[in-house]
Amino acid sequence: MGDNRPVPTEIRRFVRSLGLDAYVVGGAVRDELLGIPHSDEDFLVPGVDHAGLHAALEPHGRVEDMEVHGQLVGVRFYPDDPAVRGLVPSGIELTPPRIERSTGPGHHDFEIVADGSASVEDDMRRRDFTVNAIARRLATDEPHRRALATGALARANTLSWTASARAALDALVEAAA
Repeated sequence: MGDNRPVPTEIRRFVRSLGLDAYVVGGAVRDELLGIPHSDEDFLVPGVDHAGLHAALEPHGRVEDMEVHGQLVGVRFYPDDPAVRGLVPSGIELTPPRIERSTGPGHHDFEIVADGSASVEDDMRRRDFTVNAIARRLATDEPHRRALATGALARANTLSWTASARAALDALVEAAA
């Protein structure tokens, strides 16, 4: 596996400069821990609701609501800073922690709720791929170990894994330890 040090991207530096307690989440952290190059980064901002996220970002650029399956889940942010904007022409995705609530008996019967009071761990539990249930706090550049354990490891034994997928998960666990 590759070097598991954090990738100090310009986008991360910019998001950190906004004063938000943000985490880079999902596939970017997974790829980073495995030493795989990545170009897309999404951010989780606990402790702030949708309106608070809007208010924190508006002085720094254009903010658009972001929906998934018709449900408001976060924002897409287009920075005023031309250098950063050039790196992310499609914007930066930032969301409060999200949880899922059942609305019926089927696996499609749920709603996604952006909840600024939910924890990083709560957000990690709802992620689609357990190996993507990973977060790295920008302020410390450390993987969020409880999020890793809550997401990927807590459910690892309930899934069927190929040998290569299991090896990748084991490498992630070792890198975060």
